[in-house]
Amino acid sequence: MISYFLLIYSDFVNWTQEAAQSFFQWLSTPLFYISEIPITALSILRFVLIMTLTVWFSRLLSNALTTLSGARIGMRKSRVYRIKRLFEYLFLATGFLVAIAAVGFNFSSLLVVIGALGVGLGFGLQSIFNNFISGIIILFESQLKVGDFIELESNTHGEILEINARSTIIATNDGTEVIVPNSEIITHKVVNWTLRHPYRRIHVPFHVAYGIDKDKMARIVIEAAKKIPKTLTRPSIPEPIVDFIAFGESSLLFELAVWVNDVAAKSSKTTLSDYLWAIDTALNDNQIPIPYPQMHLTIKKDSELDTQD
Repeated sequence: MISYFLLIYSDFVNWTQEAAQSFFQWLSTPLFYISEIPITALSILRFVLIMTLTVWFSRLLSNALTTLSGARIGMRKSRVYRIKRLFEYLFLATGFLVAIAAVGFNFSSLLVVIGALGVGLGFGLQSIFNNFISGIIILFESQLKVGDFIELESNTHGEILEINARSTIIATNDGTEVIVPNSEIITHKVVNWTLRHPYRRIHVPFHVAYGIDKDKMARIVIEAAKKIPKTLTRPSIPEPIVDFIAFGESSLLFELAVWVNDVAAKSSKTTLSDYLWAIDTALNDNQIPIPYPQMHLTIKKDSELDTQD
């Protein structure tokens, strides 16, 4: 009985060894060739393993930089983001070269692969490559950075959340996140409301009745604007002013020009509503009429019409 079990155990060991030998032989068997370099299942596994570890270490490094920047007061968010992306791209590029070398490619063979990638770019990858290069330009040109409030030609307004390899994520004031290809940002006009400073000047149109005291009205409106917390009152910032725009059909057209802070600059509709609300309240409190179009309908009798004839 013991000899029977020993025989079975011996057969199992032999089968396991043969299976392992066959498996390792299959791993080392060339599946295809690239520039006379054999590509085996083992080399593919090495490539995948190295790239997986590279991506993992890249994310670990990115999180470490984010934590380090959060501990240091005064570091700009956009600068930290740019440094983090730079390290990520360098780390991924280094890992890719190491993975290629582990497969068996040397420098001359790598040129052949780059040539093949160039052919691939011509057959359909040019869009991805274009967005990647555009993302690098956006990231390091410093004209657009994380935290900026921008306006696209498509009338999309929002704050830049991320600048990735393929696209840029913009958060609108309505809470939606818009994914915009980097090439669209590079090739189209973009209005950056917070490029050199985080504040901007807004224009609030309003109208009042003919015959009012314009100087008094302007003082009332300016005082109302200064009471709003969003209004900037720094020495280097011009004070709010009221400009006379035009003569309307039933009213005088004016415009309040006022500089607002960074919070107000990123929510233009809400800011405009706040100033219109304050202007309307101030004018009503001071009995300055705001006219509106009126229609007068006169009904005449048939006798009156005959008399006119």
